Parts: sequence; C-alpha cells; structure tokens
Amino acid sequence: PYLMKKYVKLGYNKGRYSIFLCKMFIAFTKYKCPFNKGYGREQFRREATVYFIQLFNRQGPKIVEEFFAQVVPEIIKDLNQTVVEEVKQARNRGEKCVLLSGGFTVILQGVAEVLGIDYIIDENNICEGKLMIKDLDIATGPRKVERLMEAMQDKGVDWKCSRAYGDSEYDQYILEIVGKPIAVNPDELLRKLAQERKWEIING
Repeated sequence: PYLMKKYVKLGYNKGRYSIFLCKMFIAFTKYKCPFNKGYGREQFRREATVYFIQLFNRQGPKIVEEFFAQVVPEIIKDLNQTVVEEVKQARNRGEKCVLLSGGFTVILQGVAEVLGIDYIIDENNICEGKLMIKDLDIATGPRKVERLMEAMQDKGVDWKCSRAYGDSEYDQYILEIVGKPIAVNPDELLRKLAQERKWEIING
C-alpha cells in the first residue's frame, strides 16, 4: 500500500494506475472468495507485487530508478528503530548481518547501506533494463530458507547461535532455524506462534 500511495502522490501515470486497481480488485475478490481455497494470502501478495511493478512496463529502467530514489529515503525513516539499534549493536560485536527479502533490490540496497548489512539476498532486480515484466520469482515460506542456505552455505554460519527477525507468518520457517527468533510487529498468525513458542516479540 505504501508504494501504491507514493506512485499516485508523485504524479505517475493515472491510466496505468487505474488498470492496476482493476487487476487488484479481481485478485482481492479471488482471495476473499470462500470457494477458491487454492488462492491464498501468499498468492495474493505475489500477484499484488507483480501488478505493481508492471506499472513501469515499457518505461525503461530510468523511470523505475527515479521512482525508487524518491521513496527509499522515506522507507528508511520508517524502519523499526528497535531493530535498527539491535543491528547496530550486532555490528559492533563483530557479527555478520544478512538482509533476506523478496522485496525490490533497489530498496534493499538502500536499507543495507544505512544499516551496514554485510549480505543482501534479494530476488527482484527490476532496474536491470527489462521492457516488459510478466512475472517475478518471489520466494516465501520454506523457499526463503532454501535461498538463505544456498547463499550462506560456505560462510560457516552457526544457526543456533544466530538471531532472525520477522513480521509475518511467512517468516516462520526462517525463525525456526535460528537460536534466537524475534517477531517484530507480527501479524496475527505469527504473534500467536511466537507466544506459543515463547519467542521474543518487539512491538511498536
């Protein structure tokens, strides 16, 4: 929702945005339909991401870069300050920090630069010169763990001595492999799981 609001506020193409809203209405209807059990929240989030970035189809990478250059600073300002401080403390202790997300590369790079992140494991470089984006490979749930293990397999990571932060039910699998899982402003399902397993919860 944040990126969508910024797209409109910054005066980008309203016609494209109207088409986007129509696609989102159809996707949301499928998501809420009680008879369409094969289309869940994960699929809805994935399609919403794809539809949003399709707003920039045929406009070239410069337009995409321009848009994200304007929104990244505001995203950074909205980062959870408790987590930011914990990352800084981890850096001071000499610990390595990994940013794993299905988000857009340009956003992750901006966040990583501010926090001093050592490794970025991203999936969606939408500034690579494509003229038409039809789909994105967005890993969630167990696939996030697979992506993490692949990227860090030669780093000698002791996962039981590691900590991880997550905010949604789809982060459950990452949180389960570390010794100190932390739920940050978790959604309802992750909060329930964190309470059951006595994981640390950061609110606010």
